Amino acid sequence: MNKIMNEQTNSNQVDPIDVLAEKIIVSAGLEALPAVEKDDFKKNISLQINRRLGLIVLDNLNDEGLAEYEKLVTAGAEINPAAMQALIAKYIPDHENKVRVGLDEFLRETL
Repeated sequence: MNKIMNEQTNSNQVDPIDVLAEKIIVSAGLEALPAVEKDDFKKNISLQINRRLGLIVLDNLNDEGLAEYEKLVTAGAEINPAAMQALIAKYIPDHENKVRVGLDEFLRETL
């Protein structure tokens, strides 16, 4: 989950959402699309993955966690990934499994 939720990457890290989006493109046989269309498709799939991750988190937070989440996302324009990860770890102890199950379901629906 740490890797999936961390959208801030440096030059030595690979964004796992991009990796998953690429795997979807290959699995769907779309790697031969023209570059512009492939890039648009990848952006769309990446947004869908991020939305699914958000739903997984929201579905698994209790009322206290939802209140804390609400404060975090309304506190400023940018969400602090470390603060979000701390919230997830605090309120969803088995978050890695829940994300894995949720993304597996997403992949089944997508492919």
